[in-house]
Amino acid sequence: MSAIELEDFLAKNPEMKRRFDFHDKLGKQNHRGMVLLIHAELEQALENILAAYLTPGKWTEGLFKSGSPPLGTFAAKVNLARALDLITTTEWQDLHLMRKIRNEFAHNPDASFSDQKLQTFAGQISTRSGEPEEIEVRCMEMITDMEEAAEEARKRLEEEKMGAAGQRRACVPGLMAEVKAADAISRGTPATPGH
Repeated sequence: MSAIELEDFLAKNPEMKRRFDFHDKLGKQNHRGMVLLIHAELEQALENILAAYLTPGKWTEGLFKSGSPPLGTFAAKVNLARALDLITTTEWQDLHLMRKIRNEFAHNPDASFSDQKLQTFAGQISTRSGEPEEIEVRCMEMITDMEEAAEEARKRLEEEKMGAAGQRRACVPGLMAEVKAADAISRGTPATPGH
């Protein structure tokens, strides 16, 4: 694919462009930057999958962003996603390990994957070796899985909403006929079919 074809493809596919730009940005980072960027992307994917199962509105936004939101921490989002069976037990474990790795990099200016503590966390993530590049790949797989699950949930909920709206519309004519019949009975006049 030529550079022009790639640009055209990305212009027509905004989600693919976002992912492409993210990968490009990741490639320019040291390990600390990689961990922080991936963690932010994982957190957004978790929020998206959880929000896909909630009714849109300020009440839902308040669960994630408010004075002290109940789902304001990464750990809370991971635990709720697992409790709702939106992620697997392995993903739950890997996400908590990524949280620990992120916290080390965020709060320790000297953190490095050569540190024993980080090597222990990294070695427990479901990769072959726990190397930073493999962790990146594993995290991107989880992000993709959660984004796809969130999209499927949104589609399913939209279909359910459309089905429920159709059922309500189908009930209206019958309900209107019953209301007219009840009104006619209360007036003592016979109901006229079709009116």
